[in-house]
Amino acid sequence: MAKSAIEKALEKQNKANAKAEREAKNRQIAESIIAGQPILFGVRILDSDSETLLNAILSQYDGNDNNHVGFRGDDLPRSLHDSIAIQYEKLKMYGLISSCIPYGNGAIITISDTAKTYKDRKEEALRKHEEEQERRQKLETDYLKIQNMSADQLREIYLQAVVVNQTLQQSIDLQEKQLQVLKDLFDSGEDGVAVQKEIMQMLIDQEKDKHPVREYLADKGGDLGVAAITAATPLIWSGIKAWLATKGIIIP
Repeated sequence: MAKSAIEKALEKQNKANAKAEREAKNRQIAESIIAGQPILFGVRILDSDSETLLNAILSQYDGNDNNHVGFRGDDLPRSLHDSIAIQYEKLKMYGLISSCIPYGNGAIITISDTAKTYKDRKEEALRKHEEEQERRQKLETDYLKIQNMSADQLREIYLQAVVVNQTLQQSIDLQEKQLQVLKDLFDSGEDGVAVQKEIMQMLIDQEKDKHPVREYLADKGGDLGVAAITAATPLIWSGIKAWLATKGIIIP
């Protein structure tokens, strides 16, 4: 007996309702899986099934500008075949595919740009995470060492820190003095041989990789001596002598 129009409409509605329920259930399952995945340095790490599917999709991407992939899932594991709707839903929620039209054993998929860079972003995030874990482990180890130290040991460490701080401050003061003397020399417009000798002596006493005098001279132009000064720390002394020689100032 043929179905009436009402029966056909009810059957159609029931199918639509069943489909909506399946899709809602798939979204719920996908959400629960994604929620359990860690975020490392801004990158949500994929679950293993999602990463397997993404790699399979990317392997069939031909590089077209529209990011379209005619995906065939013939080589996917059976477990992914049986849950393919959930797997597609997860990739959507991860933001790695923007559209997916399943058919038979495959799908017409549009991947996102983030899908193409996921592998590199994941590797970088994991590298940073590993470095952070190592730093944290070192801090914890150092903390345990401190906890086991006696009062005398802690006092000795404190005194050493005070000495280091004083030495550092003296170095900073010396560099500031050197830079100020050099600035005064340029501002005066005078030869000031005695002053220049003082600069030379101070630089002999203390050479630094990042010395403010080097940076100041580097800003003064392209003289040969300036180029020598900025080339490498060991050339600070000879560089300044050569530069002053071009100005008619000879330093023994």
